This record gives sequence, C-alpha cells and structure tokens, in this order.
Amino acid sequence: MEKIINDVLKINSLDLEEAGDEKVVEKVFKTPWLSNWKKNNIGIQRKEISYERKQKWIFKNSQVYRFDRLVDTCAFKLGIDATMDIFGMLGRETGLKECNALMKMCIEQCWETNDENVAMEQISQVLELFILMKDQGFPIEEESYGPFLMLLIDKGMVEEFYFFYGIIKDTNPSEIARLGYYDMRLYIRVNDEEKVKELCNCICTNDGGDENINLRENYLLALCECDQKNYLLQLLETVDITTLSSLGNLVSIFKSLGRLSLESYVEKFLLVLKNCDYGAEDISTLIFSYATSIPNLAVEDVVSKFKTLHTVMEMSPSSTSYERLIVYSCNLLQVQHAIDIVDQLCDEGFTVSINTIHSMLNASEANLDFNLVQRIYSLIYHLGLTPTNETFRRMIHLSVKMKDFDGAFGLLNDLKKLNLTPTASMYNAIMDGYFQEKNISGAIMVLEQMELADVKPDSATYSCLISNCGNEDQITKCYEEKKVAGIQVSKQVYMELIDAYAKCGQFEKTKQDS
Repeated sequence: MEKIINDVLKINSLDLEEAGDEKVVEKVFKTPWLSNWKKNNIGIQRKEISYERKQKWIFKNSQVYRFDRLVDTCAFKLGIDATMDIFGMLGRETGLKECNALMKMCIEQCWETNDENVAMEQISQVLELFILMKDQGFPIEEESYGPFLMLLIDKGMVEEFYFFYGIIKDTNPSEIARLGYYDMRLYIRVNDEEKVKELCNCICTNDGGDENINLRENYLLALCECDQKNYLLQLLETVDITTLSSLGNLVSIFKSLGRLSLESYVEKFLLVLKNCDYGAEDISTLIFSYATSIPNLAVEDVVSKFKTLHTVMEMSPSSTSYERLIVYSCNLLQVQHAIDIVDQLCDEGFTVSINTIHSMLNASEANLDFNLVQRIYSLIYHLGLTPTNETFRRMIHLSVKMKDFDGAFGLLNDLKKLNLTPTASMYNAIMDGYFQEKNISGAIMVLEQMELADVKPDSATYSCLISNCGNEDQITKCYEEKKVAGIQVSKQVYMELIDAYAKCGQFEKTKQDS
C-alpha cells in the first residue's frame, strides 16, 4: 500500500520532488497502518458491529419502500389481477397494505397518461381494489380514497367521483363528514356556483349534532385550501373559530388568510382564541402559519410581521415558533436572517435544537455562504448546545469548501476534546480538499493524522486515492489493497475506477468494470 499511494501521489504532483515532501511520505509509510490494519482484531470487530447495526437500520427503514417497489414492479409487468394472484400463490393474502400499494400505482399511472382509455382502465382497477377491500371487510379510509378522489376532482370526472363516493360512504359511514371536504373541492373545480353556495349556506347554519358540525368544518377547509376569497369573506363573519376540531385545521385557515392577505380577520380570530384561554404555544403557531404564507413578502418582512402580531397579542413568540422561523429562513437560503433570529433568541433566554443548527449549515452550503461556519460555530457554544459528530462533519465540510484547512483541523481537535470520535468521512473531506488544490503534501498529512487518531480508511478514502491515480498499475494495486483490507466495494468505488481508467485511456477496462 505504501508504494501504491506513494506512486499515486507522485504522479499527480511535482511537489513531491522536493525533499521535504519525500520525507513526509516516508514518515507516513513507516507505520504498518494502511496495509496491516485488518490484523487489528478490535478494529475488525468494531467494523462488523457497525455494519450489523447499519444493516438492521437499513432493513427497518426501507422495508416499506422495498415492498412498494416489489408491488410496483409486479403490477407494471404483470398487471393488477396477476399481481394479486401471485400473492395468493405465495401464500400471502392481498391485505390492506397490498391494496393501498396497488392503488397508489394505478393513481400514478392515471396522472401520467393523456390517453382516456388508459386512464379509464386504471380507474376500473381501482374499483376492483375498492370492491376487494369491501368484500374483505377492510375500512376504506382517507389514506386509501383521498389521493384517488383528488385525481377524479382534478380531471373533472363528476360521475366517476360520485360513483366511488357512494361506495366509500356505504362501506365506512364514519367518513361522511370528511367526504364533505372532497365534495366542496369538486364543485369548486367544475365551477358549479349553485352547489358551492348551497354548501356555504350549510356552513352558516347551526342545525344538527357533531356530525353536521364536522361536515361544515370540512366544507370551510376546502374553501380555505382553494382560496375562495369571495365566499370566505361572507363566511368568516359568522364562523365560530373556537369550534374547530384541531390545531391542524386552524393552521389551514390561517395559511389561507395569509395567502389572501386578510390580516383583519387574523387579529380578530387571534383575540377570540386568546380570550378563550387558547394555549400560547398554539397561538404562536398560528401567527407563524399566517406570516409565512403571505405572498411576495421578503424574509425580513415576514419576521417583522411575526413579531408585530405577537406584540399585538401581548405575548412572546414560543421557542418552537422561533425555530420554525429559523428553518423557514434557511429554506429560502436567508442564513443571515436565521442567525439574527438566533441572536435574538439568545438575548431572550431561549435556545434552539442542534437540528436547527444543521439546517443553518445546510443552507450556508447551498447558498455558498461558507464563511458563516465560524459564526454558526460560535452560536453553538453561546447557546450551550452540544454539537454531534454530524455537526462537526458539516462544519468541517464547509471549512474545506472555503479552503480553511487549519479551521477544519481545529474542528477535529475540538471534537476530540468533547470525547467524540472522528470519522473517516471527516478526514476524507479534508484530503479531497487538498487534492483539489493540488496540495499533495497536505493530502499525505491527512493520512498521517488519520493514523495518529486510529481512524481506519473506508471505501471513500480509497475512492479518493483511486481517482488520483495516474496509470493502470497504480489503479489496480490500490483497488486490490482495498479488497485485502476487507472494505466492501461500493458503487462509488466502481464509478471512480471507471473514471480513473478512462483518464488513463484504458477504455476496455472501463467496459469490464461497468
């Protein structure tokens, strides 16, 4: 391995002709670290444990995704009926999970096609699935019917909508109130003014029990989400905002008020909720929902509106709403505004989560504001937060982006002071940065620092080295050494191999690897 990396680095830089750099190379490879690290039983044991944990995590978090892919593939190749038959042959009954997965695929294909015959074929498949669910006694709930009804609404398929509407209502009568939401959405979509007015009149009446109250609430939500300003202006005068069943529904209404710039109603409703002893946390959430929904408003104006409404309500913003405002600013790549909000939080005695800091670091990278990393790092300590390995990895990455290698190594030293273990990915980022700058001695120094920290090279380490090879022999030797080290071959390594061989003119080799 010593000779491989030595050759790799010599090929790519004339700097190694200098005596000082040659001594550095010699010093790095006097240790058996790179070529013999597999002999270290503790290291192998750690690797195996880490790999086992990772596999368990991957299985747990990708099980649903892999099942959906299996269903999609079978249904695409064989059709819905054949797929259900196959599940039966395998001894697996078509349950609710399978029905929902198949239904999702039918809906996606219906969205994608412009062919009416294909669309009707997919709709008939959904009908079969609804009937199957009904026959097997499965409740047809919104998870199943919601996306499909929205498809029919968007395509203006009124007859088909009410056909399935009837099936759902008969199968699951408890969904009648929620179906009212889709009912109103359909009439709005097809511009049936008479029906919309009729349902609006239902909202204004106070007759009936809880079921009618829920039905009227769903009519109102549909109007809000479709931003039907004229109807809302009439209804908002009579609606009792305190009767809404959930915070989520209130949020939908306040977002609509923001999109329609109806601030007078916002203040009116907030005062009503406050006088009814509505929670300060929830009121702050509603203010955030309104302020961030106002169109064409700069971030600083959103922040100003957010603060002003809290002042009007004679209350302080909740820390949760502040964090949401920070993330909102980061999503718009306004990191400086996010930092200003954090500064204010410090002054008011609040703090934020480390995940919010991660959002700021991500936005800094996306907006090329690499120089903000030190400012954000100082905020972490000012807020008394405990950075994680992931925090340091992101900050090191940003430091390398701005070519601040001393700062990157300083972060590594700080990480060790917190008894956190540096990872190969952190060193890889620095090494790759040195390679991009053609600073080969710097890249060698990173390898030396990895050895001193007892951090073992991973697949990405070898990928970085392979990508900087200068001829076929070096590529082959480096790749073989990686296999000897027991590191699993990844897609990234194969891509680097193909690229490295192509640079050397070995196009036949690229075909073999691909």
